[in-house]
Amino acid sequence: MLVLGGVVTAFSGPVSAGNLVSIGASNKVGQFESGVPAQPAPVARPEGRRFAADRHHWLRHSEPRTRAVYKPLADAGPLGKAPQTMLFSVVVVNWNSLEDLRSCLSSLRVQTHQELEVIVVDNGSADGSADMVAREFADFRLLRETENLGFAEACNRGILASNGEWVAMLNNDAVAEPDWAEALVRAATDVPRDCGMLQSLLLYQSKPDIINSTGIELHASGGGGDRSEGLPRAEGPSPGELFCPTAGAAAYRRSMLEAIRLPGGYFDAVHFMYFEDMDLGWRARLAGYSAHYVPSSVVYHRWHGSTVRRGRSWLTTITNTNQIRTLLKNASAGLILRSMPSTLKGVRAVARHGGLKGIVTLTRALGESLVARGSVTKIATIKRHDVEARWVNRSR
Repeated sequence: MLVLGGVVTAFSGPVSAGNLVSIGASNKVGQFESGVPAQPAPVARPEGRRFAADRHHWLRHSEPRTRAVYKPLADAGPLGKAPQTMLFSVVVVNWNSLEDLRSCLSSLRVQTHQELEVIVVDNGSADGSADMVAREFADFRLLRETENLGFAEACNRGILASNGEWVAMLNNDAVAEPDWAEALVRAATDVPRDCGMLQSLLLYQSKPDIINSTGIELHASGGGGDRSEGLPRAEGPSPGELFCPTAGAAAYRRSMLEAIRLPGGYFDAVHFMYFEDMDLGWRARLAGYSAHYVPSSVVYHRWHGSTVRRGRSWLTTITNTNQIRTLLKNASAGLILRSMPSTLKGVRAVARHGGLKGIVTLTRALGESLVARGSVTKIATIKRHDVEARWVNRSR
């Protein structure tokens, strides 16, 4: 979900901690608000604290599993093994969306790819979602959180608990076609050595011939949006490269995730929600990784309506703040300057809708982003303006 110049733009992307919302076309919206604590409880993480959990610590605080402990891969490149033998992990984040979650997990249970590891991260739901998973999907891994961590942090914990050489994120209000995982696994064995991200085709559940997203495109304003949104499926793009995927239905190479991880996690947890997938994808591009679109890997996204549980002012504040975070961490000085009119419009929107609290949060975000920019610079192998020269959509 992106916001350009203070205007909410539908975008299938991730989220993060606290009470959240339910607004149009976001993969994560409507999933994250504080809920009744569930047991067993992991160690509490104070609001806003940077993600720094040890992987094995979190393994001890989740439902038992039988998978072998993950051993890091070498580096990016084809796996060199038959697709049917590759362990493929899927992380599904949930908050109080029992029926959507049941449909999503049912679609994963009938996947044609057999070596599938499914991890459900429940953000303290109060609607019985976690109990439903434990009862009806006992073969899936369940991580019960006692608070709403948000999409980004929940994804991080799911990734830490997973074992697959590739890890997919799937929105809990999405239903995957039976060969969804198989198509991604086939692509993972065929893509170039520098490919670290794979994007599925998202279609609307209510309009299955219309595209919800084929990934994220980078705009000249410094923001981003859903590629191909609203086009008929028949007019969608062919397989090939794109800027980066939306984490509503995407797969990431584990070795890439480890290589580009920030102190705030794979997905930067300070985002809480919105723009964290674009932030990760942009960072991966700077580190020399590519993203590929796999149209044979299909999911149907429910696309919630625009009911905002915490109000449009809260939504406008967090989305504009996170767009500025993403820009400052990843963009060249030239793009930051050229996008200044859009950025200033976003700042005014934060001041108008967020008041003093919003301005304080934005000010803190500016400092955090400049520190994170240094971390991104250290892992970058491609110049910022070279990435932008190839991927900025000048018409947006």
